[in-house]
Amino acid sequence: MSTPADELRTAAQRLRDVAPDITGPLAGLADPVADWLDAEAQRLTTTAHPDWQEVCSPNAVTVARQILGTAK
Repeated sequence: MSTPADELRTAAQRLRDVAPDITGPLAGLADPVADWLDAEAQRLTTTAHPDWQEVCSPNAVTVARQILGTAK
């Protein structure tokens, strides 16, 4: 089972993989968003807190799940 941190890292990598294919007004957006997702994942893995939602932005996880196609 994946953790929210795993989801964030996977989504960040997927964004970096497709970044060269993004054109138009969204060109250049993938890398900063991927950096944000990685930073949130790092915060989750370095903070020993039982509730990830109190450590990480729920928006970051929502974005990651949209990128991964696992949004509910």
